[in-house]
Amino acid sequence: QGGINGKKIEVVVEDDAGDPRSAALAAQKLASSDVKAVIGTYGSAVTEASQNIYDEAGILQIATGSTSIRLSEKNLPLFRTCPRDDAQGSFAAEQLLKKGFKRIALLHDNSSYAKGLADQTKKCLEGKGVEIVFFDALTAGERDYTATLTKLKAANPDVIFFTGYYTEAGMLLRQK
Repeated sequence: QGGINGKKIEVVVEDDAGDPRSAALAAQKLASSDVKAVIGTYGSAVTEASQNIYDEAGILQIATGSTSIRLSEKNLPLFRTCPRDDAQGSFAAEQLLKKGFKRIALLHDNSSYAKGLADQTKKCLEGKGVEIVFFDALTAGERDYTATLTKLKAANPDVIFFTGYYTEAGMLLRQK
């Protein structure tokens, strides 16, 4: 209607394609324009590729799904719309402990998010009277997870905590 504080807002769209290299190019393009803030970048690796560019240009960055702890360790201005890996891992471990699971399998897909969450969850579970009976990665995009499911079954966990994305989760559930 009237913008913000009477100033009109124009939305400028650049596609980072969920890829760090594309994100850096998009960030450079936005930095050379009159953009004041960026809402976007989904994923820590994508955010990291653009973070320094936005900081040097004085552009406010709001990351939508970037959970890596290292993004905060750079001490650059960054706003997030979701908790960091350490907060999510702590919460996940708390819930697994609260449910009384003693033999826990942690499975990730080696993506920055999934591995970070699995690592943090494992770290928070260590020394808490539970046994991590399985900690491994699957390869995202595969069509057959029989080998992974066979290893999981042999580990005989009380629960499987998969930290990856929905496509692989669906395949795992279908094939189990």
